[in-house]
Amino acid sequence: MQKSTNASVFTNQGNAYLRSLWTGVSTTASMTYSPVLDDTVGALVTAPDISHIVQQVVGQADWQANKAMVVLFGGSTGSTEQQRREYESYNTSPDQAPKLVITYCPIPACSDGSYPTIATARVGSSTDDAEEAVPGSTNSKTNVSELYIDSSDLWLGSGNQIVGLRFPVVHVPQGAFVLAAVVKFWVDDAGSCCNADLNGLRWRW
Repeated sequence: MQKSTNASVFTNQGNAYLRSLWTGVSTTASMTYSPVLDDTVGALVTAPDISHIVQQVVGQADWQANKAMVVLFGGSTGSTEQQRREYESYNTSPDQAPKLVITYCPIPACSDGSYPTIATARVGSSTDDAEEAVPGSTNSKTNVSELYIDSSDLWLGSGNQIVGLRFPVVHVPQGAFVLAAVVKFWVDDAGSCCNADLNGLRWRW
């Protein structure tokens, strides 16, 4: 995840932009997981909890509510069409664009008697989701280092390419205690692709 207090838009960025975020300004916290099989087009998929990663972003002294966050996804060990997962992008289905759901307390454990708050942010335009192949990538849809923001779907776990999801307005205040944070996707394709078990293979947020 990009460690920024207000993540920049993807438009007008140079080649290898997502890789520069991944290697240079991402959070120290990360996670890996093996995704489940996607067998139903249109199904809603919830990725694992990334609260510890989001916590690093909102814990920055200069973070403010209603600023933008970028979630980065890459580092896959998959290399075939069957091992990737294909999800809806904003371009094809704005109502099924990826969304970020964060549950938080204003202070740790809501010890002031307050209740947890749920903040939902969605990819807000066709330029808020992007893909980029890294050197050595296989089975990717872009040229190496090309920042691609016009895709009809998002390929995750495809040949080690990086996917960036920008959530332009995140209603979480500075210093909030993040209880849970998940990214939700809608399945775009479950045919010849996406049907291989990924046991032993890992993706990294």
